[in-house]
Amino acid sequence: MTQRPEPYAELATGPTFDGLDRLAAIASSRGTSLAGLALGWLLADERISQVVVGPGRPEHLAPVGEALEHPLTGEERAAVESAFEPEGRGEGGMGRRAGARRRAEDTV
Repeated sequence: MTQRPEPYAELATGPTFDGLDRLAAIASSRGTSLAGLALGWLLADERISQVVVGPGRPEHLAPVGEALEHPLTGEERAAVESAFEPEGRGEGGMGRRAGARRRAEDTV
């Protein structure tokens, strides 16, 4: 986002940063980075058969180790998936696309 911010400008909102703060808190409670949490979330999804990681430097592999050493529990996965749900919606979720569509409709 920082190299080409224009396409993502509409995402720089309070709710986005609130969701990122919730993800950071989940990662911190697990002793992992946000990248390790993200990879762990991908690995916990049975629909995903492989994750391709392209590190530029050896230290970029650290989040892979975090994800493998600390697999997400079902509760953690649910928390990650609900991190961007509006307050009070919790799980039950509308999913990412429906949520994005809902937000777009709210701005019209």
